[in-house]
Amino acid sequence: MAALVAAYPEERLETLVRRGGIAAPREDGAPPPDAPAAPREELLGLLDRLAAAPEGAALRPAQLLEGLRRRLAQGPQGPRRLPPAEEGILEVGGQLLERLEADEALGPQSLPWLRRLELPLLKLALHDPGVLTDPRHPARRVVDELARLDPGAEGELALGALRREVEQALEALRRGSADPAALARTLEQVRRRLDALLRVHRQAFRANLAEVVSACEAGRPEVLAATGLAATGTGEAVAAGEPWRQRARRLRRDQWLLVDPGDGTAPRRLRLAWVSRDKDRFVLVDGKGLHALTLDLPGMAAALAQGRARPLEGAEEPPLERAQLRLLQDLHRRLLHATTHDPLTGLANRKEFQRRLRRALGDGAVRGDALVHLDLGALDTANALLGYEGTDRLLAQVARVLARELGEGELAGRIGSHEFGLFLRGCPPAEALDRTRALVETARRACRLWEGQQVGLSPRAGLVPVEPGECDAAALLQAAEAACRTAWEAGAPVQVFHQDDRRIQEHRRVVALLAQVDQALAEGRLGLRWQPIVPLLAGPAGGSLPLHGELLLAVRDAHGRPIPPQDFVLVAERYRRMPAIDRWVVSEALGWLARQGERAAALGTLGINLSGASVGDEAFLAFLLEEVERLRPPMERVCFEITETAGIASLSDAGQFIEEVKRTGCSFALDDFGSGQSSYAYLRELPVDLLKIDGSFVREMDRSPEDEAVVRSVTEIAHFLGKRVVAEHVERPEVLARLRELGVDYGQGYLLGRPCALERAVAEAPGTVAGAAPGRPAALSPAAP
Repeated sequence: MAALVAAYPEERLETLVRRGGIAAPREDGAPPPDAPAAPREELLGLLDRLAAAPEGAALRPAQLLEGLRRRLAQGPQGPRRLPPAEEGILEVGGQLLERLEADEALGPQSLPWLRRLELPLLKLALHDPGVLTDPRHPARRVVDELARLDPGAEGELALGALRREVEQALEALRRGSADPAALARTLEQVRRRLDALLRVHRQAFRANLAEVVSACEAGRPEVLAATGLAATGTGEAVAAGEPWRQRARRLRRDQWLLVDPGDGTAPRRLRLAWVSRDKDRFVLVDGKGLHALTLDLPGMAAALAQGRARPLEGAEEPPLERAQLRLLQDLHRRLLHATTHDPLTGLANRKEFQRRLRRALGDGAVRGDALVHLDLGALDTANALLGYEGTDRLLAQVARVLARELGEGELAGRIGSHEFGLFLRGCPPAEALDRTRALVETARRACRLWEGQQVGLSPRAGLVPVEPGECDAAALLQAAEAACRTAWEAGAPVQVFHQDDRRIQEHRRVVALLAQVDQALAEGRLGLRWQPIVPLLAGPAGGSLPLHGELLLAVRDAHGRPIPPQDFVLVAERYRRMPAIDRWVVSEALGWLARQGERAAALGTLGINLSGASVGDEAFLAFLLEEVERLRPPMERVCFEITETAGIASLSDAGQFIEEVKRTGCSFALDDFGSGQSSYAYLRELPVDLLKIDGSFVREMDRSPEDEAVVRSVTEIAHFLGKRVVAEHVERPEVLARLRELGVDYGQGYLLGRPCALERAVAEAPGTVAGAAPGRPAALSPAAP
């Protein structure tokens, strides 16, 4: 838990709580801010009294903490408060234990035992935060062993006696005093008994497992006959398609799965004990190593497709480490939500709304899409009548009623103090106008009478019909805002923005650009530029971390003028030219590396971008592997970059793609990490080595506590998983200084080095670029054509 405690010194734990990574304390009955802090001994005594109460055994960590706050606020000596450091330790420790309890990979009988450890661990953590930070701490070892053990493995009298001894030791530990030495001695006793119990359990499991595997290898029908799963009552099982069969074939022996038997009983943790050579038979055992289930390939594929069999990720890792990762992920999700959403209404803020609108346009606008800018008008009257808090409640109510009017795939955001953005899908212009008028009327009714006051706001809206091919989200927002201003000037509830001339110009521009893309591909007017990714920290031996660099695509038109890369890539993605571009980039980059040999070593690892259309594509995989075999470049100096927000059709297929390519010796980076709500789905499914933090969080992080919190969170999670971190868009010294303080490994941006031609990069690189002055590779920082 170093990421949440060691990385947050005591004086900063309160900051962590305030930023929303840990649940903030309830305000009801809270002591005044100037109330004296309770000493640690008083906290420990109160925890003991809470545990000794009749309901004490059933109290969960959050309830213990709430009870502690309540008793302090109502104490006979007057209101007292929790000191920030102790409150942070109890918050972090409690939430860690709650996530451990929710771990589906745990044995079903482990939960009662783990709950008896919660209070002793929290008390011990108040004395020794190493319980939360040190993986080798004896208390953590006890928790991990308890979580791994399946007490349902009944056996001989000796096993039952050992289990009874553990039960007695755990109960003594729960009811014991808060003296740390006594707690430590009792924990050591529990650990010794658990070691003995685990040895017996593991021996029995291995013996039973070996017998099942031997029966499978011998072809015994009582084990190999497919038993299947019970019907779910929803009709015949859905026939799983080839993608699910592929997923079934990728299951690994010894992998744990959570399987729903379909007979009304709880899902079971089963281990894949044996897979036939042709991957058409799967034999699973239970926590005792006894045969539990046999599925053929169609049965396993159907179980995966229906969600009745789910692989348990990281089931062999220490359970507390899994709980730590989930806690860090939850923290990051909350921070990301706070950064991208309006705290008052819960809607996307302007930056996030524009990002989602851009993605919706990139997915392909359909005829009938429309963008609405709805303005409630100045809130001076509302503030005077309702006060600022009353106006805030009014805005939240308007947001709720507007959101209820939207359908699937439609967007809502608060894009100004009294302005809302709404993206409507699939309605013709006349219907879009009717819907916008209805939205204005809905907002007007919500504002007319509020909390007994006649507020009388008169909302107005600007409407912009969106045609297929529209791609500029910022321009659409500006057009909708202009239309709304016209509505205010005209006194009309809705004004439609007529932009026929602009549409014709935009269409002509896109068509011309597409022609240039095709011509550039045909005539080879593509090039590669290099931008350094500079180490910000010292390596393990005290020297610099190895240098990286990213290859960027450069395209010129027929007159030799550069085409803006963002325009080029946008058109290429929309009109499916990216696979051809990816093939050119891969061939050119790998060929250049092979030709340069050691001369290119000074540039370190080269990052090569791949589009979502190529990742997971079998034809592109075959092409890439053929190019590696033909050109024989030093693949250890290649890092393929894939973007989190790219249109990857199947994460499972993309994961298989990455595993196949990594066998050549290269590495992979996940670009723009943190910007999407599905970040952790990508992180779980894709075996990447490097995370690149989305530059939108980096650019202004020294001025935005929310952005800095996201950068810190991503860095902690990456380091917890043993991955390096790159911060993109490093453009100012203040940002660079904060990145170093947060422990970010690498930086990329104009402050550290502008893109330049590959040949110039090699020619001007010193003997080792990593030896350049801190923060800037000496010869490579100026802009270069």
